[in-house]
Parts: sequence; structure tokens; C-alpha cells
Amino acid sequence: MKEIYQHIRDALENNETGVILTIIAIEGSSPGRLGDKMLILANGQTFGTIGGGRAEYEAIKEVQSHWQRRDIWRKSYDLDEKGGMLCGGKMEVLFEPIGTRDRLIIFGGGHVGKVLARLAPDCGFWTIVVDPRQDFANKENLPQANQIICQPYGQALKKLQFNENTYVVVVTNSHAYDELVLKHCAPLELAYLGAIGSTTKTKKILGDLRAQGIPEEAIERIHMPIGLNIGAQTPEEIGISIMAELIASKYGADVSAVAMKKLQN
Repeated sequence: MKEIYQHIRDALENNETGVILTIIAIEGSSPGRLGDKMLILANGQTFGTIGGGRAEYEAIKEVQSHWQRRDIWRKSYDLDEKGGMLCGGKMEVLFEPIGTRDRLIIFGGGHVGKVLARLAPDCGFWTIVVDPRQDFANKENLPQANQIICQPYGQALKKLQFNENTYVVVVTNSHAYDELVLKHCAPLELAYLGAIGSTTKTKKILGDLRAQGIPEEAIERIHMPIGLNIGAQTPEEIGISIMAELIASKYGADVSAVAMKKLQN
């Protein structure tokens, strides 16, 4: 049982999507014991057992057909011949999804990236910071980051996983790096994609992306220049303006309307 808790802890720390199965009630004979747990991850890995046999097989199928479900639910399984087993009893299983926090991937661990990594946990984000510079990509500089990747951006992009719950902020120290990341991420189905930059830089990079064949609908999803227009000047203020835009996007607020309201107040 100790081993299964270690796997659950590792999955939670890595924000891996999965479901914890727990036997919460037993009637009659059962191959599993009350409190037995099993962890099923989205990548197909399983840890622990709730007794094996037909009931466990059906429970795994239940999870596989409800990956998008985010609430806790329960289900009973007959352990008789009708249910494909000979134990004669019944067991009830609780299903608890994990790894549901939105992921924020920050490309660039400099001044603004550092502020964002500090703000992110309090705003509900599980955060990854990518930067090839060892002086920036370290736990001392980014103590609140859940994961730090010190690799060239192109190499990291090949390994990272992106989905509709992923927020991407591009604040590297080079226009070329910004463009590299945006070219990779623009066609993806993301919750948010934004990059820091002046009006001139924005026009140049978005023009380059068009010239490289990135579809216009993908380019239109890029938030650039990033951040609500609140007159931010310092890295702290810029980080706050970006986080405010992420939150607005998360809850479906009209970002342009929010910015205008801020300016008018």
C-alpha cells in the first residue's frame, strides 16, 4: 500500500492526468479488500490493484471512457456469475480524477518569467519554466516553479506535451527564440498563447509566421503584445499584467474589454 501512495504523490507533483480507484464498500466475498487502491494514468500506466479479475477490468474501462470527467464518482460491481466472477459478493469503487490543474509553460526564466513563476501557484497554475541558461534555469532563481527545464528551446519543444489546458507564455531573451516557440505552438490547440514584444516586434514576428505558412486562424489566437494594457513598466508590473490576462482568458472574459475598462478607471 505504501508503494501506491508514492506513485500517487509522484503523479500529483508532476500534475499527471489520472484517476485513483478505491474500494469503499464490500458485500460478501471479494478478491479486493476495503481501502485497496489503484492508480491509472493517462499514459496507460497502472499501479496497485483493486482485486484483479473482471471487476478490475471493467473499472479500467470505466476510467478509459471517462477521461474528460473531472468530478468524483462511484460505481458498484457485481462479483457473481452475472458479473463474470464467482466470488458472489459486490464491491463499490470510488473514482477520483487527479492532475486537473491548468499548466502554464513559461519560455524564458528572466525577470518577467521569474515574476510569472512566482505568481502562478497562487493563481492555480502548475508551472514549467524553460530556459537554456543555467544561471536562470535553476531552483534558486525559480523556487516556485513545479518543473524547470534547462535545455535549448527547440529540444524542449520536442519533449513537452501540450493540450487544451495548457497556457504558454513566451518571454525569452531573443526575438529568434520567441519566433521559434511561436511557430511550434501557434497551430496547437491551447488554452492560451502569448508573447512579449513591442508593436514593431509583434508586426515583424507575426509577418514572419505568415511567410512561413502558419495559418491565419492560428496567428489570430496569439496574444501579442502580451498582457493587459495597464501601463506596466517594471518586470513585476508586467508579470502582473500578463497574469491578469491569463486569468481573464481562463474565465472567458473579453480581454480587450477588460483592458479598456482598466484604462478608463
